[in-house]
Amino acid sequence: MRLVAALHLGSGPFREIERLVAERMEHAQLKSDANAVAVAINIVRDWIRTKQGDITIDVLERTLKERDLYAPESEERCVTVHMNTIGERMFDLNPDYTLDWRKYFEGQPGLKGHKLKNPVNWNKKLLPELRGVLEEVRTTAACKLVRVRGLARLSAWFAFGFTFSQVAGYVIEVEQQTQHWKPTFPTAGTSS
Repeated sequence: MRLVAALHLGSGPFREIERLVAERMEHAQLKSDANAVAVAINIVRDWIRTKQGDITIDVLERTLKERDLYAPESEERCVTVHMNTIGERMFDLNPDYTLDWRKYFEGQPGLKGHKLKNPVNWNKKLLPELRGVLEEVRTTAACKLVRVRGLARLSAWFAFGFTFSQVAGYVIEVEQQTQHWKPTFPTAGTSS
């Protein structure tokens, strides 16, 4: 009994792989619910079992269409932003935009501190750059979901949340200790 609890049978690494596959499918504008992930996993499993050989883009696109894995146009689209004020790290999603603000903060090269080298940079450099990303997202991406990843100080997170606010129509998803968080809002006619 203790051994089963320690091994977390039925969850663990496979559940994490499913979660990562679902996120990548969603980012690639594919359906990403549990059923779609199971279908995708079975496709890959069959390709391995039958020794499929070369899987060209044509083969992939045909299979995705046959299995109805493309997300409808109406489904939520997103952009991904990496924001760094402390250090650099690889994240689960490749960025559409990068805010690398480490050079503005005091500290060692690999680990920046809380204090800006020059406080004037908030208004002269950082906020204009952040507003520039907002303007670009507004004019080039038909989405309201903003996935932000990064190693950043709390002040930078506050600035990001203020800029990409709910009032402006955005939903921000962040990663915190391998968990992804985004606010959920009640729909009309429901209570919170």
